[in-house]
Amino acid sequence: MRIALIGGGAAAVSLIDGLLGRVLDPEHLDVVVYESGPRPGPGRAYRADLGCAFINTRTGVTSIRADEPGHFLDWLHTTPAGMGTGFAHADADSFLPRWVFGEYLADCLDHACHSGSVRVERQSVQRVRPSATDVLVETADGQRAAYDRVVLCVGGGEPAQVYGLEGAPQYHRDPYPLTDTVTRLHPRARVLVIGTGLTAVDTVLALRDAGHEGDIAMASRRGLLPAVRVSRGRWDLACLTPEALARARERAGGPSLETLGGLLLTELDRAGVTRQEAMERVRPGYDARARLMYQFREAETGAPWQRILTTAANRLAEPLWQLLPDAEKRRYLRGLHHVFQSECHPMPPLTAVALLDMMDDGQLTVRSGIQDVRARPGGGFVLDAHGQRYTFDAVVGAARQSVGLPGPEARPLVSDLVDQGAATPHPFGGIRVDAATHRVLTADGAAQARLHALGDLTAGTFYHTGPLEVISRHADRITDALLAAAPGAAEEPVA
Repeated sequence: MRIALIGGGAAAVSLIDGLLGRVLDPEHLDVVVYESGPRPGPGRAYRADLGCAFINTRTGVTSIRADEPGHFLDWLHTTPAGMGTGFAHADADSFLPRWVFGEYLADCLDHACHSGSVRVERQSVQRVRPSATDVLVETADGQRAAYDRVVLCVGGGEPAQVYGLEGAPQYHRDPYPLTDTVTRLHPRARVLVIGTGLTAVDTVLALRDAGHEGDIAMASRRGLLPAVRVSRGRWDLACLTPEALARARERAGGPSLETLGGLLLTELDRAGVTRQEAMERVRPGYDARARLMYQFREAETGAPWQRILTTAANRLAEPLWQLLPDAEKRRYLRGLHHVFQSECHPMPPLTAVALLDMMDDGQLTVRSGIQDVRARPGGGFVLDAHGQRYTFDAVVGAARQSVGLPGPEARPLVSDLVDQGAATPHPFGGIRVDAATHRVLTADGAAQARLHALGDLTAGTFYHTGPLEVISRHADRITDALLAAAPGAAEEPVA
């Protein structure tokens, strides 16, 4: 079977690892990875960069294998490449720089290539043409090749460009690589970072580590920072369960946010979290420093709120999302999506300490109510927030991109698939896929027999697609579908 993967980041590496682990005869498997980026394997998220940009999950549960969460840690301890990173001493509770995980991904891909069943083409793909008999892949330089199956593994793109600042002097549209951005900023410049998510946090820490002396502000509509990762792991859910979801499905009109919120509140109450405490977590009007300090202290005790949410998100977000009627999904995205993003994509505790130190020193402020950012004719920028104006010498864009929007290089490919009717945009992001097989849905709703999608492009269908635990589980599902098309080629499907 000939398989093409479009994109060579973490999702592709996880899928390749699963395929090679289950195929009975690797000689009958021919996988080609199309990746034009600087280095196949790490992708945008884990490429070489400053050491202050940390993975936000613990080393002991960070892995490309759904059934082997300690695979990355074992790689660090037992392989020449892992030990060569300088982090062979890391334990399961540590948080490591993202570039270290990028080395792991690159090494896993190199190992797969040495099997003889996988090779990498350092080219971007311009067009994909599915037919009844094969899928034709055309690269940017005009080369064509036919495959039995194609999987779209393209990741997300650069931060959103919101305020029309393109071309303004000292506007930096993308903070990555951080090592480049910090060298372009004057050490005493007043810097505005647009956004308050993990990308914005990376940017602030990069400036700090570079010895930046000027004032720094982070700004967004709500001024909501990522939560702080708690010191303990998953929670044993008793109320928010698949059985409870099945009962909710039977309700007239389908489940509502109130129904699901009631299940969550019952779970929290069982854990000792009061309704008032829960409401405080979702109420607008945050004092960034007070909230960060509270969450840091809470994280040290392993408090249940975040553990319940992240466990439910990784295990149940997909069926929950698919149960909700579209009107309820829109309500959720308007009123609760930002809370989910903060709580379920938290920062490591050591990152929180660094931000608190910068706040206490008076160097860092976090502002909500952002209304506009514009370049001044004589140079510099003006931020309008909550009716106040603030001036800056430089701006770094770090706002979250729209859900499911591919990176700039992949957008023409996805647009072409939509234009030919081979794919359909999803109203909640990305493109429509069949939930059981990840097969791309055509304009008339039929599932493509030979074209699948994995990762960010499937966000409209699955919602929560970013964590490695979710990516590896979805990769296993696609592996099932791919190997089912080659009878006798594989072991039993993953349960």
